[in-house]
Amino acid sequence: MSFRLSLLLLAPLAAAAADGVSFNRDIQPILSEYCYHCHGPDGSSRKSKLRLDRAEFAFQPAKSGDVVILKGAADKSPLIQRILNKDPDEVMPPPETHKQPKPAEIELIRRWVSEGAKYEEHWSFLPPQRPTPPADKTGWAKTPVDAFIVATLAQNGLKPNGPEAKERLFRRLNLDLTGLPPTPAELRAYLADPSPDAYAQAAERLLKTDQHAEQMARHWLDAVRYADTHGIHIDNVRNIYPYRDWVINAFKANMPFDRFTIEQIGGDLLPNATIEQLVATGYNRCLPTTGEGGAISEEVMTNYAKDQVETLGAVWLGLTSGCAACHDHKFDPISQKEFYAMAAFFRNTSMSALDGNNANHPPSMLVARPEDRAKQAELDTVLANLKKDDAARKAKADKEFATWRAQASPGAIVAKELPAGWKFDAATPLTVKTPTGPALTAKAIGKPAYNKKQGGFVLDGSSAYEHATLGDFEKNQAWAVQVRLKMTKTVNGAVLARMDEANNYRGWDFWIENGNPAMHIIQAWPDQALKVRSAGVIPVNKEVEVIVTYDGSGKADGVKFYIDGDLQQNIVDSNTLPANATIRTAVPFRYGTRSKAGATSIVLASANIIPALVEAGDVATLGKVPELRAAVGKEGAKAPAASVALLRSYYDRRIDKSDQSVVAKIKATTAELDAVKNRGAMTLIMKENATPATAKLLIRGDYTQPSEVINAGTPRVLPPLKIEGKTANRLDLARWLVDGRNPMTARVTMNRLWYQFMGTGLAETTENVGIMGDKPSHPELLDWLATEFVAQKWDVRAMVRAIVLSETYRQSSVTTPQKLEKDPKNRLLSRGPRYRVDAEIVRDLALSTAGLLIQKVGGPSTRPYQPENIWSDVAMTGSNTRFYTPDKGEGLYRRSMYTFLKRSAPHPMMLNFDATSREVFCTRRERSNSPLQSLNLLNDVQFVEASRVLAEKLLKEHPTDAARIDQLSILLLSRPATAKEQQIFAKSLAAFRADYAAKPTEAAKLLKAGEKPVNPKLPPNEVAAWTLVCSQMFNRDETLNK
Repeated sequence: MSFRLSLLLLAPLAAAAADGVSFNRDIQPILSEYCYHCHGPDGSSRKSKLRLDRAEFAFQPAKSGDVVILKGAADKSPLIQRILNKDPDEVMPPPETHKQPKPAEIELIRRWVSEGAKYEEHWSFLPPQRPTPPADKTGWAKTPVDAFIVATLAQNGLKPNGPEAKERLFRRLNLDLTGLPPTPAELRAYLADPSPDAYAQAAERLLKTDQHAEQMARHWLDAVRYADTHGIHIDNVRNIYPYRDWVINAFKANMPFDRFTIEQIGGDLLPNATIEQLVATGYNRCLPTTGEGGAISEEVMTNYAKDQVETLGAVWLGLTSGCAACHDHKFDPISQKEFYAMAAFFRNTSMSALDGNNANHPPSMLVARPEDRAKQAELDTVLANLKKDDAARKAKADKEFATWRAQASPGAIVAKELPAGWKFDAATPLTVKTPTGPALTAKAIGKPAYNKKQGGFVLDGSSAYEHATLGDFEKNQAWAVQVRLKMTKTVNGAVLARMDEANNYRGWDFWIENGNPAMHIIQAWPDQALKVRSAGVIPVNKEVEVIVTYDGSGKADGVKFYIDGDLQQNIVDSNTLPANATIRTAVPFRYGTRSKAGATSIVLASANIIPALVEAGDVATLGKVPELRAAVGKEGAKAPAASVALLRSYYDRRIDKSDQSVVAKIKATTAELDAVKNRGAMTLIMKENATPATAKLLIRGDYTQPSEVINAGTPRVLPPLKIEGKTANRLDLARWLVDGRNPMTARVTMNRLWYQFMGTGLAETTENVGIMGDKPSHPELLDWLATEFVAQKWDVRAMVRAIVLSETYRQSSVTTPQKLEKDPKNRLLSRGPRYRVDAEIVRDLALSTAGLLIQKVGGPSTRPYQPENIWSDVAMTGSNTRFYTPDKGEGLYRRSMYTFLKRSAPHPMMLNFDATSREVFCTRRERSNSPLQSLNLLNDVQFVEASRVLAEKLLKEHPTDAARIDQLSILLLSRPATAKEQQIFAKSLAAFRADYAAKPTEAAKLLKAGEKPVNPKLPPNEVAAWTLVCSQMFNRDETLNK
């Protein structure tokens, strides 16, 4: 028996001798090890109708009729007798299990029965009691955290390590608090500070940075499975990044965790909820959803509710609550009814089952930028007052309108000409009249021809008339297309366009799709584009006038379709054009095709491309003059109501001059308000139904077998829910979670925080502190942290401070053979934390040291480099995330937490380094070490470019190889290189130089990686050699570990 095992066996006896036998501490681990397989919570493997895990079952007669535990009478208890029995047919556990309790363990059971066999609720369900930190005679402990750690180390015959080297500790602190390494200047300042408070002051400075808020938010977003796509079926874009930014801002403001919880789960139910509180409810919308046409709504909603309950259970309660969806939980005291009571909170929403593949799947809202919100409120008020004034003025003008209508001459009503545009006539196709200046001359592509009998240019799919300068519009310009055409059969294809099909279809077009007029306005298809169709269809073999107007807003509702003057309903296929998009393209404008192909079976008689805003009212009166004339004078007294309404619109716009000033002000204010909104973003939020929150219990979890209706509620094993209104809702649930009586939330949150800084939770299974979860290595410390958290009024930053300022955290990570034997996984904290950093830090570390990192906080998600076809190989044809187009400029170099996360195909580098796909909650990541990771760092364009830019920086700023190697080591490891390291890297550098001197073309190839221009003043071979040295240093174990 090892020394460590002996200590572990003796420790419970010592504790039991001191304060009596505890079921949770002493007995439950023994029963779990030897008895629960046959006599535990799992009914499928239970034997003899005997269950020993809970008091309500343990004292019931077994199948034999015996009560196996007789309180106070150990020697008479069949439990003890069977354990001590020598008969192989009678002894428990049976010989075939190859398990035999140790004498010390048997003695503990005897004492427990003798003392009354007192069961306790599982440790995590009991309210945490604030323990007194143990006395430390060694003087090592400087904080309560340290007192608990050093006491446990002493019990196991271990001592803590001394302090970590100052520079290594500073790097560890920076990586943990900000996810970034310290800069050389920050490192020099810290090392030069002789103050005993230098470390604490450094920690305090870092805790207040944007980067710390981002680092904390990144861990939270893992837990709540935040992503930028819906996740299921075609996995379209989802607009929800304002929620991500809310989380960052909450951590930056050090929002108390109770408020942080309440606003996310029930912010919409708070009195007079603010914009920020509504945005916070995006937490409830982070789950994966589907828009699949064949999906069954009730099944989908059942799955959604299960996901919500599982996530809430893991993140706040540390329980596997989803295990009770089909039956009572086999291990934890959660019944199936209680599962559906929890599910009821999340089923009482206006969110539909199918998301319609809509990025703004309701309920959603437009969120203006913080700096625009006061202006938006002001403009909303101004616009409301103007509309009120306009309505009042129009009401007073009713009499004037009636008089004018009775007296007006039909001949006085004329249509208002649309703004001047580029006019194409199929009879003279090579000449296009312009709004101003001389006519344009077209270039014929293919064999376009005018068919006199048909009355126009007959589109054949490839022939076209081309103009280099026509239609060169930008996304924020207004324009319109007015065409007369005849469709000889229902077709699909472009009628006219300025669109580059080879460059992700950048540009715009007027398109026919199954007879429906349509317009594309595209930066990159399909995920940065507008596509809007008319619900009305062009009749076959009839010449019609189609007008499409666009107001320059970049939004789908800025596109309008008219067929022969009648406004059509819109069908929106894509509405994901970024606010800063550009659609301009170098390819020429064409009548008849896009840059490559177009429609067939269309007879184009004329076209007018109008480079201006066209008012809806002006379009509506085109072709309606006879109808308007028939509604005036004595003859028009009996005109239909629709004609009179159209006439009134004409009167207000064209006749009543007193209306024009108000209309102009409304127009100007609306344009200003639209500009404010366009700078904002849509985001998904939560909204409660007015009905009580209920759910139907599903037999075996089957949505086709609903039974009784269950009201919203919480598990009985925990304190009761306080209901503020008539029925329970999400706000009640949120307040219950952070009620001081609830034993779970503070413990679970502190356990997760410990994992974040130490690499392993005090209870390793951070998502499960239930009966089947890991037992805490330091239960008293966990209770102290939980009670301190509540005492500090849920101050997360105070608890982070308590951890990083402890001597426990500041220990050296050096290990010894003795510590590897007794504390192989560092669960006892006999040394400082040392493990590989997360995927995001790996990438950010490279960008930061190269000087490439753009430290902009928040905003739309970005698309850095990634290999081709990662998205397209897994995407369905209709998905707007089918094709991946990397950003240009700063989007390539933002922090990794802003990388666009497509659930069905996350960024491959992130997955390679164990980031999650965010399909389900994740409170702790796996941590692997594989050759693929090294290959990724050596060959990925992001890392090759970073190494090259860093190499150029070293060559420019440092005159000698030794100085460059030292600076490289300081940037990546926060320390100069050792003499041995200088020799190793000098040898590598010499080999790289020789290689590239012999193969200069290979150097040129290497330097092409990435968008950042190469410095032409530096010798390419030298830059290439140093690029590989930087890459070599970056791939070191010490670089990738904190």
